[in-house]
Amino acid sequence: MIRDNILYALYALTQFEMLDEVVPINQFGKMIRYTKELQEKHKIEVLNFGHAGDGNIHTIILKKDYSDET
Repeated sequence: MIRDNILYALYALTQFEMLDEVVPINQFGKMIRYTKELQEKHKIEVLNFGHAGDGNIHTIILKKDYSDET
């Protein structure tokens, strides 16, 4: 499964910070849009994946040359 291998691929490619949010299923779209807005506003790269059936979203902030403040 792709989901099972996403983290292994990320470990090989980059450093990242993973957040683990629980969101009501009917708010998934809103949460994804919000993370995309943050991505554009702060010029960061964000990847979202998760378990839609139980309301779990993993938001991954890919680390590049970001300062600690970012």
